[in-house]
Amino acid sequence: MGPFSYDSRPRDRGGIGMSERNWAADHPAVKAYIEEVCQQVKAKDIHMDIAQEMLSHLEELTEEKLASGRLSRDEAVTEALKHMGEAREIGRGFHAVHRPKPEWSVIALAAGMVIIAVLALFAMPAYPSGNQANNAVKWVCGGVGITLMILFYFADYRKLLKWSWPLYWITIGLMTYAWLFGPEVNGFRKFIRVGAFGLDMFTLSSYLLLIAIAGLLHQEQRKDSKSDAKWLRSLKAVRNLAAYAWIPSFLYLISPSLAAFIPYAVGLFVLLVLSGRIKLLLASGSAILLGLLLIMNNLPHYMSLKVRLGGILQLNWIGGFQTNVILDTIRSGGMWGQGFAVPNESLLHMYSEMLFPNLVYSLGWVFGAFVILVVFGFVFRTLRMGQRLHDQYGKYIVFGAGTVFTVRLVWNILMSLGLVPVIGFDLPILNWSSVTIFEFAVAGLMLSIYRRKDMVSRLQPANPFR
Repeated sequence: MGPFSYDSRPRDRGGIGMSERNWAADHPAVKAYIEEVCQQVKAKDIHMDIAQEMLSHLEELTEEKLASGRLSRDEAVTEALKHMGEAREIGRGFHAVHRPKPEWSVIALAAGMVIIAVLALFAMPAYPSGNQANNAVKWVCGGVGITLMILFYFADYRKLLKWSWPLYWITIGLMTYAWLFGPEVNGFRKFIRVGAFGLDMFTLSSYLLLIAIAGLLHQEQRKDSKSDAKWLRSLKAVRNLAAYAWIPSFLYLISPSLAAFIPYAVGLFVLLVLSGRIKLLLASGSAILLGLLLIMNNLPHYMSLKVRLGGILQLNWIGGFQTNVILDTIRSGGMWGQGFAVPNESLLHMYSEMLFPNLVYSLGWVFGAFVILVVFGFVFRTLRMGQRLHDQYGKYIVFGAGTVFTVRLVWNILMSLGLVPVIGFDLPILNWSSVTIFEFAVAGLMLSIYRRKDMVSRLQPANPFR
């Protein structure tokens, strides 16, 4: 380890002898002691935090020794260091506190979701006969996704921060390409063809855009723009409004992709609230609402979107065909299910959205209750995981991506119980597809953030935008 350094500038704590603090911080014995403590801690990013904490204690002890008037400065420092204890032991104690800490409950719940996903492959029907377990593409997506989750779990999420703008524009570019040139599926273009895989770019974009915006918000809060000219601050405000609300909302609504737009809008709301950007939140909400109204009223091509939204507001889905099919399927499952070999003709044409009803049909109400517990447990523990983070950037990522998981998982379960309409939300991680590969990666990223929560410095600048 090279020469150790820390901020030794005088800190005013009630006006007590700043000059004494200054020489104590620069004392060779103090520096050597703190360096030996930090050598025991592998998390280098929190060395500064440890140094400041140790220096604070040493300064107070040194001042107490000097107050007696019987010791010189060097003697007071020596006595203070003896009082602190052996440096290596203190360092090992700090290392125990600041080592990686897995969130075992979320890891266990994610493993449970993988098991459920495998069972779902045998429960879901496939053409012309058999089940989805015969679909090799789904196994590849699941296997690659799990591998990426493990890799991202050990990756340093902070390296993503400098790529926030590139990630944003790459995502917007791929969404635009899918909308203009992608294959038409059910009358809409939102896929990108990659060999044998069809990637739903709009569903994936909810995660990518919110991760990018998490970094952009964090970068802005680290910069003090009070010295900027008024016109420059106004220009940045318009830029943010366009980047966060106008451009994504236009693509989501013009496609139209309501199932991708809702998680993104809710996730953006959460991030803007967390970052204290209330004015931007109000402006974004107004812009999104206006765009939604213009598209529904002026473009005949999007009448299906208008009808669907109208049905949501008027509760017209209750008693509808799709809701009745779902509820009948769940009722016919019985306590222990009909088994994998029994065909369920009513849901053959609705794979992804109807995974949960098919699971209940095949494995019964008891297993369905287990799936609900796992899903809601994953949602709760993920959001709880975000609350425990002190790193602002990590917190934004977990809450942004976690909101997308929450909206899609909870909506699908409630939809299967007839409590909300059928919109197009499948079950992330549980329903294996090309998007699942990235969902696993996002889950691994969130777990990585929590794993490093005690390895990231708390010495962050105050938010000047509050």
